[in-house]
Amino acid sequence: MEVQRLLEDGLLAEDGLAESEGGRRSSLLGIPPKAGLIAAVDVGATSIDVALTTLGSEIVAHRGESADIKDGPRTILGRVKALLEDLLGEQSAEPRDVLSVGIGVPGPVEQAAGVLRSPHIMPGWDRFQIRSVFAGDYAAPVFVDNDVNVMALGEHWGGVGKGLDNMLFIKIGTGIGGGVIADGRLYRGTQGCAGDIGHRCVDSDGPVCSWGNRGCLEAMEAAPAIALKAERCAREGLSKPLRATRRAGRAQRQRRRRGSVARGLSCARDHQGVRAARGASARYPGKHAQPFADRDRGRRGHHRPLAVG
Repeated sequence: MEVQRLLEDGLLAEDGLAESEGGRRSSLLGIPPKAGLIAAVDVGATSIDVALTTLGSEIVAHRGESADIKDGPRTILGRVKALLEDLLGEQSAEPRDVLSVGIGVPGPVEQAAGVLRSPHIMPGWDRFQIRSVFAGDYAAPVFVDNDVNVMALGEHWGGVGKGLDNMLFIKIGTGIGGGVIADGRLYRGTQGCAGDIGHRCVDSDGPVCSWGNRGCLEAMEAAPAIALKAERCAREGLSKPLRATRRAGRAQRQRRRRGSVARGLSCARDHQGVRAARGASARYPGKHAQPFADRDRGRRGHHRPLAVG
């Protein structure tokens, strides 16, 4: 009876038939998008991602783009709102269809107030009222939390940590962070950063991090640090695969530069320029040199081709 009411109210919808177990096949039920949408926002140090999901956590639309968290909350959250508006338009939905907004941010969050507390990599975000940015357009509640806490909750609810009462989720990206699940619940700690392991000192003689500490885990093992180590190993020949990759990347950049020069020369009326474009076109076909080469055949004289690369 209750199921029928939910179907009539549009909060449930039939979604095919279950596999037969010897008798009549039962109907599968799902939560349709028209029952309401959840806006999920991931604000990272170098990117933002916005998604719309059903109440059953099925992603129905997603958009992401590069961003710099140092641009400040008004710029970043302005882009978040614009992306969210685009997604709603794609789904023929309106702000009133959004029942909740969840935002993950890369810093310690005072969860009850929904504000960041002294986020070192986020100038201008300290105590900024993130919820107020959405208040004028969305009647839905806005929840703000540390991004790794949100990831830990997701994995505990329906990912690799499903069914576990105690787990530690570790994220390695631009920074390093952790989310702690204890006795089946997310543990934030008194300041909302119980899993903030990135700035634990692991080498007192290590490099200085963004907080001014020396030898912290993030400064030594986060993505930027790994990239620097890889560059050094490639440059000094300490890793054959990385050295080969570095050489390949250098060769690719040289080809792009040569192709750019060839394209520029192919548009010139100078005879040497035509020859240079022709020479380059042998290695880079389709670079618009052929029409000029055809024209060149009718001219008198021969000039030494200009070397490209």
